[in-house]
Amino acid sequence: MPLTLTKPFRGTVEGDGTGETPFSAFGKVNATFDAIKVLVDGNETDIDAALKPADIDTLAELNAIIADATLIDTTDSRLSDARTPTAHNQAWSTITATPTTMAGYGISDTKANLNAALSDGSFMYTGDAPTSHAHQGTEILSTGEGGASKFLREDGDGTSSWQAITGGGDALVADPLSQFAATTLSQLNGVVSDATLIDTTDSRLSDARTPTAHTIASHSDTTATGAELNTLTDNSIADSLHRHFERLAIAFSDETTDLETGTAKATFHMPSYATTLLEVSVGMTTAPTGSVATFDLNENGTSVLSTKITVDASEKTSATAATAPVISDSSLAANALMSVDIDGIGSSVAGTGAKLYIKFERA
Repeated sequence: MPLTLTKPFRGTVEGDGTGETPFSAFGKVNATFDAIKVLVDGNETDIDAALKPADIDTLAELNAIIADATLIDTTDSRLSDARTPTAHNQAWSTITATPTTMAGYGISDTKANLNAALSDGSFMYTGDAPTSHAHQGTEILSTGEGGASKFLREDGDGTSSWQAITGGGDALVADPLSQFAATTLSQLNGVVSDATLIDTTDSRLSDARTPTAHTIASHSDTTATGAELNTLTDNSIADSLHRHFERLAIAFSDETTDLETGTAKATFHMPSYATTLLEVSVGMTTAPTGSVATFDLNENGTSVLSTKITVDASEKTSATAATAPVISDSSLAANALMSVDIDGIGSSVAGTGAKLYIKFERA
């Protein structure tokens, strides 16, 4: 292999069959060798294995060799200050130049502009009057007041004052009555406005107590006609004990024959004394179907009902009727002749076994 050395070079050569021959030369040396070894970074290596200019003539080739950095071209756009910074967080403590006035942040020092910049409140000047508002009771401070058992009282003159609870104590304890001056039955009744309190030993709570004295009007069950009975309160218990109700049941059809409409299907006489009619009703053995059955009661041929008695379809009594009967003439004369009319029957099944029931009392 011809070799030209133009700079100082130190090494050994092989190729003449006699072994390694050291050489050191300046200038040009021409010889033919089988191999040339050189020291590279202190290590002996074949000169053919060392780097050549063609191995490092591109940026990519250099970056493939360099292990501890990435090389870039001087024209890389990232080296320009005009690029957009990468988004990042910056601790306030690391910023060395911060504005010292609102104007430094682009906000003019006016109340309106300050309030426009503030999102969770508003600025007030020291001379501004407070906005009308209301405080909760828990927000009122008892500044300067001693003791824990006081309440805030409206004094009636536009002012309020802290007042100690009469009798001392705390109204919020488990046994509040013991904290107040009202400790007797009389005092409690002076406080309670919607009831009168009594002791559990009050004799009126005992069934053995003596009844209150009272007077019952004298009367006779057979001769009383009104003056004596009228001294009793209407619908009272005593009144009920002295009233004598009577009832009549009148059948105005048989048990198996279908009803037919008509007047005076049955007639009867009232007792030999004037009476007051209280209730009327009709019961049936076979219920009408298809439509309601309608009945009327007359005194001497004139109806005593403004709303007649009805038995609804598929029902057997007027007690369950959608429309109750209304008595328009309850005063019945002694020995009055009464009659029952059938004004309507069931359209599918007429109904059978009709009976009239009346309740009355001595007038």
